Amino acid sequence: MMVGGAVGLSQNKARKLGSLDPASQAIQSIVRPGINGVDAICDWTSELTRGIGRGPSLARENAILKSQVQGLQGYSDREERLERDLEEAKSLLGIRGTIIRPKIAASITDFHPYEDRITLNVGSRNGVKPGLAVISGRGLLGVIQTVSAGTCQVTLIYSAALTVGAMINTDPPVAGLLHGESPSRLVFDTNDSNLEMPAGAKVMTNGFSETIPRGIVIGVVQGTENLPEFGRRQAKVVPLVNLATVGEVFVIQ
Repeated sequence: MMVGGAVGLSQNKARKLGSLDPASQAIQSIVRPGINGVDAICDWTSELTRGIGRGPSLARENAILKSQVQGLQGYSDREERLERDLEEAKSLLGIRGTIIRPKIAASITDFHPYEDRITLNVGSRNGVKPGLAVISGRGLLGVIQTVSAGTCQVTLIYSAALTVGAMINTDPPVAGLLHGESPSRLVFDTNDSNLEMPAGAKVMTNGFSETIPRGIVIGVVQGTENLPEFGRRQAKVVPLVNLATVGEVFVIQ
């Protein structure tokens, strides 16, 4: 009773002075850390809840940003393709006047890399027939092999299955046969061992064909090799046509 009375008197006195008595201070020091910890947990939980709530919104924003980046990249790719197509069209217009024969404008609709051939959107009803030359703005692209009413198949100049009459544009020219080896390499063979075949000289069609006219550029000489055991000389030729940049072509009738 005496202790309780003393505590009561101490608390009354402390309240009058606006402070805590020693006993209340001791109790508060024990309880307060727990209260502070609970407050911190509540704050963290609140932030986590807000973050989870914003999850769908952040995902949408991220998807929008990715879409915008892809759109910009797609625009850049399309712009590059249009520039290449424009250059090819200019080259085609330039070459159009150098070959007298009639020409049929066509587009490449399919590419068959394992067969070294392409499909064009013109056929027999357009006047196309097997053996005709197909040119791009930079030169000979290939020769037509098969034809249907509305399409045709073209064997590319770098196919090992295709051989065309060619000449190296020197004075006098060196005549021979040219066949494919790879997309970046053609092979020119000649029996003439006395004429020069300098590196950088242009290789063109020789015109010894009813369907392929003379003077269509094919490529340039990269180097030569003598093959006396076979009675011939050989030149490695780099083709000028890059199929990756070709979309529109002419079929020479």
